[in-house]
Amino acid sequence: MKFLLKAHELLEGDVDKYTASKEPTEEELKAMDMYSKSIQGHADVSAAEINNEKHVGLGLFQGDIMLTREQADEILEDMEVNMGRRKKRQAYRDNKYPATLWSNGINYAFWNASNAARRVFVKATEIWRDNTCLEFREDSSARDKVWVTDGAGC
Repeated sequence: MKFLLKAHELLEGDVDKYTASKEPTEEELKAMDMYSKSIQGHADVSAAEINNEKHVGLGLFQGDIMLTREQADEILEDMEVNMGRRKKRQAYRDNKYPATLWSNGINYAFWNASNAARRVFVKATEIWRDNTCLEFREDSSARDKVWVTDGAGC
């Protein structure tokens, strides 16, 4: 929580340059499951309303990303070091660049996502692929991947 408060203070919402990059731990999976169950049955309520009601707005990085302590510490350090040096929408390079590039495309996997959510996500990856240089591949065994879950967020 300290990290998130500091991150919000430093960038006031301009944190779109960071992502989580490891498979969730058992604790993180349990938290995702509990969060997912807490919002079921609220289809008529927006994600923002649910997050506000459940007080999770400051508990998730960028509103929908759970970070490990190591990830949070690394991002906070990068933000403090790079404060004022980065222009908005400029590509972000951390101190591990280029090792942090996904040179073989962006891997993703589904966790408790509905069939409808899966279809929408796959369609979105096709649009990104067709209109950018990004490549996407479903690969649940990849070390680094994006987890697509059923829950609030973007």
